[in-house]
Amino acid sequence: MIREKPRNHGWAGTVQGNGNRRAAAAKRPARARSNHYQVEHDLLLEAIRQDKPYNEAERCASAALVGIMGRMAALSGKTITWDEALHSNIKLAPGLDKLTIQSPPSVKPDAAGHYPIAMPGFTTTM
Repeated sequence: MIREKPRNHGWAGTVQGNGNRRAAAAKRPARARSNHYQVEHDLLLEAIRQDKPYNEAERCASAALVGIMGRMAALSGKTITWDEALHSNIKLAPGLDKLTIQSPPSVKPDAAGHYPIAMPGFTTTM
């Protein structure tokens, strides 16, 4: 069986597994550079001045759930759907509401001093 070397394609060109680089056929489209922090403030201030609602909570919550889904998928080695993540009953920090500075750590090392690690396919994330 002949296996082709892996290739990575991007705006700057193509890189093959042996490190040879070829120029890309398409060039990256030109776009104006902007500071995304400034754009965010501009949108917020415009909404305030025009007395319009401006709420990024849903977008931020969705972005956070995507990150959680990625962690769940990486730890479990399984595909995680939006609904599975949203309705998961897993508690990553049980008793967090009772935690104080004097509380013992919830995760402790074994006799050899090693902490438990996630193992894809074995770790429960749901």
